[in-house]
Amino acid sequence: MYKKTMKSWMKHIDFILLDVIILELSFFLGYLLRLEGMNNFPDYFYVAWAVLGLLDLLVALFLNNYSGILRRGPFAELLAVVHHFALVYILFLVWLFAVQQTSAISRIAYIFSVILTICFSYLGRLLLKKSVNNYLKKVYKENKTLVFCEEKYKEGICKQLTDAKMGIEPSRVITNEDNFLPFIDEHVVDEVYINLIDREKEKKYIEILLNRGITVNQIIRNNIFTANHSMVRNINNLVVVTNYIKLVNPGELFVKKVMDLLLSLIGVFFMGIAVIIFGPIIYLQSPGSIFFAQTRIGKNGRRFQVFKFRTMYPDAEERKKELMKYNKRDKNMFKMDNDPRIIPIGHFLRKSHIDELPQFVNVLFGDMSIVGTRPPTEAEYKEYDNNHKKRLAIKPGLTGIWQTSKNKDDVDFDEIVTMDVEYITSWSLALDLKLILKTIGVVFTGKD
Repeated sequence: MYKKTMKSWMKHIDFILLDVIILELSFFLGYLLRLEGMNNFPDYFYVAWAVLGLLDLLVALFLNNYSGILRRGPFAELLAVVHHFALVYILFLVWLFAVQQTSAISRIAYIFSVILTICFSYLGRLLLKKSVNNYLKKVYKENKTLVFCEEKYKEGICKQLTDAKMGIEPSRVITNEDNFLPFIDEHVVDEVYINLIDREKEKKYIEILLNRGITVNQIIRNNIFTANHSMVRNINNLVVVTNYIKLVNPGELFVKKVMDLLLSLIGVFFMGIAVIIFGPIIYLQSPGSIFFAQTRIGKNGRRFQVFKFRTMYPDAEERKKELMKYNKRDKNMFKMDNDPRIIPIGHFLRKSHIDELPQFVNVLFGDMSIVGTRPPTEAEYKEYDNNHKKRLAIKPGLTGIWQTSKNKDDVDFDEIVTMDVEYITSWSLALDLKLILKTIGVVFTGKD
């Protein structure tokens, strides 16, 4: 028999339960230290106690903070603990405000609880990791694994397996077919990794091993390309290697979509106010629609109409060709000083970013996200090299790393692509939140 590896957050259910227990105990002890007796506990305490534990489970479920926990060093683990419980306690505080029960919770007890939770959880995780790692070493030591491959693979695949800290000894690598079955007859073998050039012969040996109750790992051909991020899936008996630029936890994506929905609703509300204030001014200075719609390129080449308040005269696109000689950017973008196509109020709308408020409608429709990469025009997209299209792997956004960077007007297009790729490959909810807060700062201060 072979123990199937648990997937997703269930893989680390032991650490999740440990954290929940420590969180609840710490919250209880925080109040005990503050109030010096259970008789003084507020009536609302036990409801809050239960909600706190539920929030911890939700954070564990959606954010996947336990991924790679056994590989993290002590300092990285401390940062992970602080990040996890800071989010839990912030959500707990938001909930208290929402139910108007902040007065029922002692501030000092709250601080005690946070400190105790972080300290005890950090120590608890270190001890549990040490215990789990010792257990895995024992399992690997007891599990008798054999590698059977062609001689040509001995210095490649076979060496990779023996170096993978799985307890496979070099002496248990067999490349001579005549020695394979006799070795199994004479030694204890629990598991075999097999890789032969002749797939029919490999299939025959797999059937022999399975008939003996031995677990078999069939190695995919070493000439199959795999990217930095890949995974193996079984689709209707086909073994498929999936390569991707970034693997995202479904729970995190769900939270991002919820954030997009809530923030876009708020943005549409402020857009309505802006229509009332600036709509008549735009029309008086340049008769026509107060909105500007343009085809942009979204995720993986999808076309959509992006909306803005109109800041230019109606013939702006026609006049762009004659102004290209004044372009300060490369062929992939256009920008010039004192653009004569901009109407008087347009300068203020652009500087204050009010012109972009209608893009919250694009977010509401699902064509864009709050945070992402800048959507190019069709003309810009036609000038893209193949490596530039990597920045279109996600939905475009209202803001991003480039939009909030210092001296963004002096950054060339290749640097923008580098920033966008950095955002895609290192994406997290924390990064989105950081960029949103930074964007708010830029909008209200007018400084990058």
